[in-house]
Amino acid sequence: DTLDNRKINLRIVKQGNNLSHRKGANSNNKTGVRNVNLVNKYGGKQVYLVQIMKNYRRYVWEFELDQFEEACEFAEKKRKELFGEYAGNG
Repeated sequence: DTLDNRKINLRIVKQGNNLSHRKGANSNNKTGVRNVNLVNKYGGKQVYLVQIMKNYRRYVWEFELDQFEEACEFAEKKRKELFGEYAGNG
């Protein structure tokens, strides 16, 4: 319960885990899905990029324009794989 900050409802975690455990996409994300971005490549081609950072390493996967649903599912799967219980919600 995010509104209940009593001691019995809190847990001790490292700051990095706390930062990765968040809900939703950034406010400037045009797709509305966390870690999925619509970008223009050189030559004007548009693609969806799934980008995730962990331990100062950037992971990037590319999806075609007709693969938006696949990109969203893949991003959620990779977040859970990389961050486990601290993956947050997409």
